[in-house]
This record gives sequence, structure tokens and C-alpha cells, in this order.
Amino acid sequence: MKNKLNKIDLPVAIWMSVVFYFLAITVQTLVITKVIPYNWVNGGFSESYDAQLALSINSIVLLVVMFVLTLIAGKVIKTKLKKTITIICWIMSAYWLIGLIMQLIGTPFERFIISWTILLGLVSSLRLAIEKR
Repeated sequence: MKNKLNKIDLPVAIWMSVVFYFLAITVQTLVITKVIPYNWVNGGFSESYDAQLALSINSIVLLVVMFVLTLIAGKVIKTKLKKTITIICWIMSAYWLIGLIMQLIGTPFERFIISWTILLGLVSSLRLAIEKR
């Protein structure tokens, strides 16, 4: 039986990733600018805005790095590290799966809003992971 993720074209998976990373960075930016209360993210465990600020900045840096890796995996940026990129895609998929689980047990904002965003990231990462390189 053919893998259902193969039915998602590579360009579609890349666009899904672009949307995902845009949304994820936007959420962190909205937390930094205090549009979204800091206790709505991170499971509500941040003790203060300053503590969440450091986490949000680190998250944005990590998201940008992962976005670049996604562009490499999607063949938008060329590289010869094919096996390494495949491994990175599987690691990112595992990361987003864990993230999805964490969102589902987090705050109502995370459960009902962010979990859908993470699901988009998970599906696009899995699609990039199964790509033949």
C-alpha cells in the first residue's frame, strides 16, 4: 500500500512548512509584544513575562534555523548532505510530534489554536522526511 504522505506534492509540503513557520514565529512575536498573554503559552508555566521573553526569543531563533533546514529538505536550497537532511527531517518530525502532545495537554489557547499549527508542521515535516533524495 502506498504511503498517504506521498500524495502531498513536495511543493505543497514546502508551502505548508512556510505557513507553519510563519504562524509559529508570529505567535512568539505576539507573546513578545504582549498581544498574547505570556501565560497562554508554555503550558502556562512561565513565572513572568521576562522568563517567557527569553523562551520566545530562543523559540524564534530555533524556528528560523528549522525553517532553513526545511528549505534545504525541500530542495529549495541545494546541498549534497542528503542522508543528513533526511535524518534531520525525521528528528524535526519527532520534535513536532512531542510538541503536538505538549500543546494538547497545555493551556486552552495551546489546545484549540496552537495544536492545529503544530499539526501542520508535523505533517509537512513527515512529508519532507519521506522524500527520496
